[in-house]
Order: sequence, then C-alpha cells, then structure tokens
Amino acid sequence: MDSRLIEWAAVGRLAVETCTGLRGDEEAVIVTDTKIREFMGARELVDAVWAAARATGAEVSLIECTAREQPNGALPDAVAGAMKAADVVFTLPTRPPSHTQAMRQSRDAGARVLMLASGTSIGQDDVLYRLSPRSADEIQEWARLTTELKTRFAAGGTLHVTSALGTDVTCEVGVLEVHAMDAICTTPGTLSHFIAGQAGGGPTPGTASGVLVVDAGISPVWRPLTNEEPVRLTIERGRVVDVSGGPAAREWSALAAALDDEAAYNVAEYGFGCHPRALVPHGRPMEDERLFGGFHFGIGSNTAFGGSVQSKWHIDASITAATATLNNEVLVENGQFRV
Repeated sequence: MDSRLIEWAAVGRLAVETCTGLRGDEEAVIVTDTKIREFMGARELVDAVWAAARATGAEVSLIECTAREQPNGALPDAVAGAMKAADVVFTLPTRPPSHTQAMRQSRDAGARVLMLASGTSIGQDDVLYRLSPRSADEIQEWARLTTELKTRFAAGGTLHVTSALGTDVTCEVGVLEVHAMDAICTTPGTLSHFIAGQAGGGPTPGTASGVLVVDAGISPVWRPLTNEEPVRLTIERGRVVDVSGGPAAREWSALAAALDDEAAYNVAEYGFGCHPRALVPHGRPMEDERLFGGFHFGIGSNTAFGGSVQSKWHIDASITAATATLNNEVLVENGQFRV
C-alpha cells in the first residue's frame, strides 16, 4: 500500500466526516485536473478523500479535467453539471475555482462545497502538510475566532485597515455574503476551505478606497514580497486605479492588462488571516491569506460572495501585521487580535 496515502488517511476522513458530514445515501463529486500531481501532497489528499468518501457508502465520482490557465477560469460544462447535481463537492484543481459560475450554481442547487486547496495556491512546498487541520478539536479551536469575526462583519458597518508600511483602506461591509473559513460546510449551499483560518466577505460594491501596501504576496506573482519593494494599490470607488512599486508591481500590472477585462480591477473581497501556523509570507494565497493577523483584498470576481461582478480572474493581495477597526472598535492591532 502507498505509504503516502496512509499518511493522509486520517486527514481525508476529517475532510469527509467532520467537515462535510457526507452520508451513505448521498452523492459526492471530487474535482481535480491533469496537472495537480505537480504540487506536493495534492494528489495524495485527493486519493485520501476519495477513499474516505467511499467508506461512508456514498456514490463518489472523481473528475479530472484539463487544467485551467487562469484563476477561476470557467470549468467545462460537464464538470459544472456534475457539481450542480452533487450533494457534496470537493475541489483540488491547479487553479482555484471558487469564483466560477459552476461553483455558484452548485451552491445555489444546495451542494455543500469543501475546497481542499488549489495547486497554484499551495506551490511546490509542504503547505498542505503544515496547514491542514489535524483533528476536529483543532477545527473547533480555529472556528472560535473566525466565527466571532464573521458575526461582527455580518452586522455591517465601516471597516478601516492600516499598517506600519502605509496601508490605509476603508470599505463598507455586511451587504454581501460574509464567510468564516472554518472548514465546516454541513448545511446545503455552504462553502468552506479545508485549510481553514480566514474570515471576511464581499465589500459593498463601490465602497473600497485608499491605499493597500502589499508586503506579503499578490497572485499570480508567485513569490513572497518580503525582500523587495511592496506593491502599492491605489483604490477609488471599489476599483484599483493605480499600481506602483518594484518588479512585482510591474509584473502584476502586465498580467492584469493582458486580460483586457475592466472587471479585473474590481475590489471583490476583504479578509483577515486567523491560522496560528501561518506566520511567514510564501507568495501563495493559500498561506498568505491566512497569515495570522494579516489582511487581504481580493480583486476581480465577487460572485462567491453573492455579488454580480464576473471577471476573468480573482486574485488576492495580502499584507502582514494589520491594524483594523469596525465601526471604530478595534479588531486587530499590529497583527494581534483583540476579539
């Protein structure tokens, strides 16, 4: 027997039994692609989840499609149809599918969706091993903070985020969906991430403004920005209107311009990192979005949060050591939570 599958077996059971509550009378779909074997631990996790799902007695379909070229690239119609028909959907493709129409339609149809990860989000290192939950108790521990933040965001108001490097942004929250990435999706139509430790949602469209000084990472520039000039995103009325800084700023600007998509500059998401083992930027959103006490804006599609903006991508720009208030009440101060 493959020793790698044995190592992942308990993690697979946790994803299936604790996170989604898959039952023997249900149907599950696992969506991956032809390139996922290039990323450390990804295919082993897929196989472990498949085995755990079959052990429940459920009908399980494993779909391996062609890898998408852009984050949130449209999935094939056959894959979208299978997702929409399933009770539970697990995803681990190369590119994240969270803001695709297929994902939105499957949730609208009642599917419980657990995003295991995506290859370009984890990179070539051992992020899956380091950040995957080890037990149901650990999931519940992380959920305390993410649930508290979600409750506050859902009540609505003005979010103000600053940092020592010069970040100073505001947005209104509470109109679009708010998510607590606690790895639990046992209610029809819910979505969560297996690599938990994040809370946020969609800012009210058109309300984000200020300057985000990105010192952790900005996808799809796949490297940490720790040792180079940060990327400065100037935001007005919910859109990125100027990009400045060093090499990463120029690379990101070129990638965005190549899309020829005005929606690619839409500020689509706000979020705070709450993962106690995510402490150092790695240049990949799977880790950088979860940096404990960090903050990020997502840019592009906002359909995952109930919005109407559909872009050719959804990317994430993350900062470390945030200070933030909601309605003038302190949530986090220099990377340390006060809630």
